[in-house]
Amino acid sequence: MKAYKSIVAISGSTRINSSNKYLLKHFFKNYTEKSNYELSFIDLQIQNLPVFNPNLNEEDIVTDVKLIRDKIKSADLIVIATPEYTHSFPAVLKNMFEWLTKSDAFYEKDCLLFVYTPNAPRGQFAKSHLEEVMRALKSNMLLSELLHHSDINFGENGAILTNDIEETLDEIRALVKI
Repeated sequence: MKAYKSIVAISGSTRINSSNKYLLKHFFKNYTEKSNYELSFIDLQIQNLPVFNPNLNEEDIVTDVKLIRDKIKSADLIVIATPEYTHSFPAVLKNMFEWLTKSDAFYEKDCLLFVYTPNAPRGQFAKSHLEEVMRALKSNMLLSELLHHSDINFGENGAILTNDIEETLDEIRALVKI
């Protein structure tokens, strides 16, 4: 596995206190400015992404779309965490994918996918749908993991995880050398 120099983390949730955002922050808990890689977060809650319109020319595309596209294109690894809404992932994440389809931003890009939902069996549909979209974008999915709130809780002092989940996250961190 190669060493990553630039990593982008994306939460598919627009909730203010999103557990998916907490999951990403916990996943990167060891990151410091002295780490061997640059880490940036894309928060779709605060981005100004209009509904995708395939009729727009490059010069008509809004700045936030271009910023996200450039950030993803320049990254070595993309980490996505998303909830499941109505048997899929949220529309805001799908909208981002639609904007980036023409640009090949995800082409052969290494990706880690987390679908994080309240409890089993929820999440299977979103995981399957997200994997299908990532295949369509021709990304290189290193891993797609389904996690549940019953296994992870986030409190004021950070994450409280079962030993199994912490071990799983540690194995994934080791896989991508972070």
